Amino acid sequence: MRGVFVALITPFLEDLSIDWKTFERLVDWLCDQGIDGVVPCGTTGEALALSPEEQREVIRSTVKTARKRVQVLAGTAGVTLPQTLSLMRAAQAEGAEGALVVTPYYIRPSQEGLFQYYSALHQATQFPMVLYNNPGRTCVTLEVSTIRRLAELPFVLGLKDSSSDLSRPINLMSHLTLFSGEDATFLPFLAAGGHGIISVSAGIIPGLYQRIWHAWQNKEMHEAQHLAQALSYFNAPFFQASNPGPIKYAYSLLGWGKPYLRVPLGPLPASCAQGIAQRLTELERVIH
Repeated sequence: MRGVFVALITPFLEDLSIDWKTFERLVDWLCDQGIDGVVPCGTTGEALALSPEEQREVIRSTVKTARKRVQVLAGTAGVTLPQTLSLMRAAQAEGAEGALVVTPYYIRPSQEGLFQYYSALHQATQFPMVLYNNPGRTCVTLEVSTIRRLAELPFVLGLKDSSSDLSRPINLMSHLTLFSGEDATFLPFLAAGGHGIISVSAGIIPGLYQRIWHAWQNKEMHEAQHLAQALSYFNAPFFQASNPGPIKYAYSLLGWGKPYLRVPLGPLPASCAQGIAQRLTELERVIH
């Protein structure tokens, strides 16, 4: 697993049930855009607002719609071992290629606790796993030393890192596949030893992310830098409010459903909405 992966939204209807028609249409479109993978049931997909049954249905729908055109890395976020294990087994049964497993949130486990947690999941499922470090949301950091220990397990394939600490990929690049979890650090992350990105806004502009990825692979540094500047400009308003509010609003402006969110996510600030609308009017210029 490497390259450009898109973190999928979960669109809702007005009654806040899942808008399956829009979801499947979006997955189908993304699979034809040259990306490398999709990630259902992550932060962008409002996984914590979905029931376990809904999460399984979303993963099933993603796998069915993707039809092996891209890899499906299913988000399986849980607080306890049984909860996460149940989600991983569901993802495995539905045919996903792997599971994205964030550190347990709120309880703030120790590094040894994290090692035992991931080791137990590995032993119980033998299912390809990408670790997920997101201290801004979970209040716990998966340290480099712990990641190196976990990378010795055969089914631990990668790490999604949302810490914005670019010393981490340098220290981990030879141990496992590394995905940036921050859209703003895509090119710097690659330069520091990364192997791809799990992106929020690549669902809106997959072509631009793919061009940066291919320019980097082809050692076209000037082109990669030029494209990364365009990406930085485009992304500026998308992270002024809690994800996935801004990206869902952008999708809605482009005809991908409505920007409905499940509580406790609140409405999008007017200034953020205006900034997104402005960037979308400039989309063609930014991409080219």
